[in-house]
Amino acid sequence: RGVRCSLSRMMPSQPTAVLAAVLTLAILPTPVCTLSLFLRTTWLSELPETTWRPWFELIKRGRAEGPTSPYFVSELALQNTACCESHAAGGYHALGCLGPKCSALGLAPNSLLVDDLDRLAEYFPMFDRVWIGTTTSQEWNPTNATSTREYAALQASIGKQFLDRYGDTPNAKFAWYITEEGSVPGVGLDATERATWASFLAETMTALYAVKPMDFLWSPSNGDTTPTPAERSSEVDGLSDLFCNLPHPVRVDFQDWLGQSVTFEFPFSYNYTSAFTCEKDTVPTVNAFRQVMQRCPDKLLDVKVNAELFAERLNDGERGEDNGANIVNGDPHEINSRLQCYKTHGLDVGCSWAIAHWYALWTYANSTVYHPY
Repeated sequence: RGVRCSLSRMMPSQPTAVLAAVLTLAILPTPVCTLSLFLRTTWLSELPETTWRPWFELIKRGRAEGPTSPYFVSELALQNTACCESHAAGGYHALGCLGPKCSALGLAPNSLLVDDLDRLAEYFPMFDRVWIGTTTSQEWNPTNATSTREYAALQASIGKQFLDRYGDTPNAKFAWYITEEGSVPGVGLDATERATWASFLAETMTALYAVKPMDFLWSPSNGDTTPTPAERSSEVDGLSDLFCNLPHPVRVDFQDWLGQSVTFEFPFSYNYTSAFTCEKDTVPTVNAFRQVMQRCPDKLLDVKVNAELFAERLNDGERGEDNGANIVNGDPHEINSRLQCYKTHGLDVGCSWAIAHWYALWTYANSTVYHPY
């Protein structure tokens, strides 16, 4: 099968700009696969238009040149399409809300990000498909069935607002993206966690499908633990229990965790001491999912890899945006080696995190590989 690629989770921060010069020390060869990309819609509120619009203009060029172009992008996944008000204290960029508060944008809670989406909508038709995410919620109580149903209803309300406004965009193809993330080893090995996500996914799918019957995409993480070979069999059974009993089919593009397990620090070094790897982590997880697909091919339609194109500069040892970590571009040499490894093992790469990292890395390649000075 043709190998597909994309990006994963977080917004590049100030060190990313510094990295642009540093990355000229390496060479990113022509990509070994076609990418699909994630976008956090609230980035359009936080960045100048002169920063984000070139992302899409380069993709437009790639779409015009065709699938052999290094800039060809297949699908776009919108991580969120609404703002959120329920930030944790002090956590303005807490991952639970994925960007600025609604009040900071002059909007009511859980409002559709109309200003951002209106500017983005002209690009929807150029993608093979646009996956519609909704929002996360820090108010969700995973142990409470009523809270889970209310969260599903909120997602459906946002999804309906999106389709009411953009659903008739000529030549645009839409499908559902389930924004809330889980853990592959968590749902595979922990019965309590699996029950929580089974309820959440069932309620969310039912609510969104009632708005409009469309395909589903989910992107749980592959971290932050690696199952032992002995645990893999139990993981397959647990994943089968979850996916084979869902009310609707789903495609999984799981986060490979090869960005979230790598750290970066000045003066310009990447630390792979605790890094996940293609062959130790990603390949066995794909193999586990493929066993699940054999058991219920009508429910788990496909599995692809969310190839993380970033690394983290820790904040006093802490990971994550909400803990003040900086999210920076990954090492171009490592990313190319990883994508080549996926190709060698016959793994498809799906929607990956994220468009900003892709643009930074691929435009670096454009100035040094495709148009050398």
